Amino acid sequence: LQFDYYLDKGKIENLQVMTSKYYDMCSKSGIYDNQLVYYKDMAKYFYINKEYVQAASYYNNVRRALRENNSRNYEMLATVTYNEAACQVMLEQFEKAYEIAIRLIELIDYVDNDLKKAEMYHMLAL
Repeated sequence: LQFDYYLDKGKIENLQVMTSKYYDMCSKSGIYDNQLVYYKDMAKYFYINKEYVQAASYYNNVRRALRENNSRNYEMLATVTYNEAACQVMLEQFEKAYEIAIRLIELIDYVDNDLKKAEMYHMLAL
């Protein structure tokens, strides 16, 4: 939560200090979802810092892990799929963005946030 707070407030210097502690905490918890949340947060960190290749890689790792483990966390899967596609758009890799975004069609109904759904539909329309 503190990591997310600093991300939202743009306090990058605080994040750099706490990143290794956050990783240790998530990996030592033994809870798989905590590790995925860490990777998702790191992807968001890279995205905010305009490091889109790194962000896309982290989002892809979360997406792949969710699929490989047959996770039923479809909302997280939809979110990281959308965010990975958004990274590709920022990199002007539009075909790759579409190949990723097309997977949202089967996931979009699992998203509770109407604004997020609208963003996903908008991406599919591009």
